[in-house]
Amino acid sequence: MCSVSATKMRATRMVLRFCACERGEAQRERFSQAEHAVRTGERERRRPPTGEIRRAGGAFHAELRGLTEALNRPLGRVYQAPCTAVLGDARCRVDLDEPGYFHEGAAVQVQDNRELLFGALTGFEAGWFQRGRLVVLSGAAQGLTGAIKRDRFSEEGRRIELWHPLGATLAAGDLLRLEAGCDKRFETCRLKFNNVLNFQGFPDIPEEDWMLVHPTRAKAKGGGSRR
Repeated sequence: MCSVSATKMRATRMVLRFCACERGEAQRERFSQAEHAVRTGERERRRPPTGEIRRAGGAFHAELRGLTEALNRPLGRVYQAPCTAVLGDARCRVDLDEPGYFHEGAAVQVQDNRELLFGALTGFEAGWFQRGRLVVLSGAAQGLTGAIKRDRFSEEGRRIELWHPLGATLAAGDLLRLEAGCDKRFETCRLKFNNVLNFQGFPDIPEEDWMLVHPTRAKAKGGGSRR
């Protein structure tokens, strides 16, 4: 047993309650145990939070994060030039079910479970689906999704490459859905999606070194819009 002053007990209890409110219900048990350890002098049993979990080589790999990981989360608004919304979410409000923003069809060829060959896909320019999403609608991998790394033309047709192979086998003939991608730039939001009113970035925010730039090196010198 260890003796703890009443003042220190009250301060500890206030800090623990504040942290519990900040981190939510999922972590309340963790801080309740910490308060119990302060009262009784018992050694606290720490359970580090789990981060990314992945499967490779027939085994699962779990990332164990430290107790300071909770301080590494973003709080409040991030002021930056690129958009901070996710394409199609409540802040972005782009409807990816509108014609022109998706394509549903079967892959002609699948290589290494991450490179897919489609037909010409007329009506979609090169790179239209880059940074977008692939959704499997049929086959052994039905329901799985993958992030699109590249979208380019080739002599055989349209090639789509994913960042990572899917967790199940893709086969030629499986029905797939390709969704348009966004690079978070203001010009893309305006020209590709016509969604300027919902752009969640700050395209006119000055660069980090704007105060040190000599006037002769400035991009715009007319005193008007910086775009």
